Amino acid sequence: MYYGGMALIAAGILLFVSTFFTGPDIGGHNDPQPGEPNFWERAQERHEEFGQSMKSTMVRALLGMGLMVIGGILMNAGARGTAGSGLVLDPEKARQDLGRPILLSERRLRA
Repeated sequence: MYYGGMALIAAGILLFVSTFFTGPDIGGHNDPQPGEPNFWERAQERHEEFGQSMKSTMVRALLGMGLMVIGGILMNAGARGTAGSGLVLDPEKARQDLGRPILLSERRLRA
């Protein structure tokens, strides 16, 4: 579970960072120039294309952030156990989950 969370965080970072490198095409060769025939129609089409590109960029960024959060939760649960990380609200089970590494280290010191 720990490594699965780590993989989700890595995928989320890649998705989020990719939004900065694949932005909308602003000021391209396809932009309508004032005075051309059908200027307003072409400008409206270009505006709609820009809006669609921004929507997909925003979805990719939010999906990346969501994957990072879910990955962090999975890593926390994998490292501490479900009760020790707070996912299961059982104090007795949390003591067992969190006390296990301490008991192992005490045994090593005593030996």
